[in-house]
Amino acid sequence: MHRVLLCIDGERHTQRAVRYALALAKGLGAELTALHVIDGFLLEKRISHELYAVGRNEYRAYVRKELEKEARRIVREFEELARSAGVRFRTKLRFGHPVEEVVAEAEEGEYDLVILGGKRRRGLWELKSRNLPLKVFRKLTLPVMVVR
Repeated sequence: MHRVLLCIDGERHTQRAVRYALALAKGLGAELTALHVIDGFLLEKRISHELYAVGRNEYRAYVRKELEKEARRIVREFEELARSAGVRFRTKLRFGHPVEEVVAEAEEGEYDLVILGGKRRRGLWELKSRNLPLKVFRKLTLPVMVVR
């Protein structure tokens, strides 16, 4: 195993996946690529339709800027952890639908493994969830590790 793709989103449940990925990459001497996807859904669907035409574009620009700022913070935190762990790493930012972007990166980058964090969901939350790990797993032919 030479190349591992880790999906990072800054969520608490993902921190465990980050620790697993760092330990695995270090143990195998593999290069770890951390991918953060800025979710276009937040910008294009939810916000655009809830605002009146006046000020919509300004507000969308503000939200995009804030999402990008949050993405840079998430990537910076990962970089600090990876450096302190002594792991070879790269970071990438993509913008779009998370499932599509993770699958595209996994296929383009010729990775050996994809690691994602996952939440345990029960009841109605399971039905309402977008369940990114399951959707990624179904679309990829390479191994996917979901850390809960």
